[in-house]
Amino acid sequence: MNEDCLPLLKCIDMKPFLFLISIIAIMMTGCNSTKTSTPKYEGTVSEIFLQQWDLVSLDGKAATGARIPHINFTDGDSRTISGFAGCNRLTGTVTLSDEHLIKLSPLAVTRMACAEPNMENAFLAAMGKVDRWSIHEKKLFLYQGKNVVAEFAAATASNANALNGSWELNYITGPRIAFDGLYPEKKPVLQFNVADLEFSGNSSCNSIGGKFTSNGDSLRFGNSRSTEMACPGNGEQTFMKMLAEVNRYGFENPETLILKRDDLMLMRFTKK
Repeated sequence: MNEDCLPLLKCIDMKPFLFLISIIAIMMTGCNSTKTSTPKYEGTVSEIFLQQWDLVSLDGKAATGARIPHINFTDGDSRTISGFAGCNRLTGTVTLSDEHLIKLSPLAVTRMACAEPNMENAFLAAMGKVDRWSIHEKKLFLYQGKNVVAEFAAATASNANALNGSWELNYITGPRIAFDGLYPEKKPVLQFNVADLEFSGNSSCNSIGGKFTSNGDSLRFGNSRSTEMACPGNGEQTFMKMLAEVNRYGFENPETLILKRDDLMLMRFTKK
């Protein structure tokens, strides 16, 4: 540079220029931070039907409490949603598309009064707003526009394949007679063949068998075949009555199966 120019540069106050450059940089940073990127929607519709989905977070807040909401989707001529809202059971119809659109009908809920704090009102309100879905790494995300309204995790412990094998009864609700008094010699056993949707076993005195249906955490037993031996006591009648009332199942751990009516435990079994 020509040395004759140096005195002129020394005379120029650079502070206003530096201030202006700083302002422009801040404005550009602010503009970039306000841009909202379009979410990358992933997954196929068929994946939605494979799992029970347990709530992880709602409107960005972690799901808490003893009774966490969960949902199941059922495929068919009319696709449906069912599950637990935090206090009551919910049901409804759902429209799903491969373009990751989702629309829920107004959900019907049971009318149980629940004393303990729960997430039900907030959960139902959030579910009424969803319009898009995405599945990524066994997590289901439900959106309103570009915002995640609810995040769910796949409940792998409720996978129907875990039913496979033999289970021996060790608890049954209802009777005032002690469990060992109901089944003094032989405890009822259920054996599940998930591939063929068949069950077999015994009601303590007689052999039983038949078909069952399962989707998500739902479980229903069809008409049971049974031998016709005369059995003392009320153990067999109690077991068959409870079996007919079962509509859900779950696991306390991989070795303990719980059969339920809604959220009430009817029977508990141990893996044989």
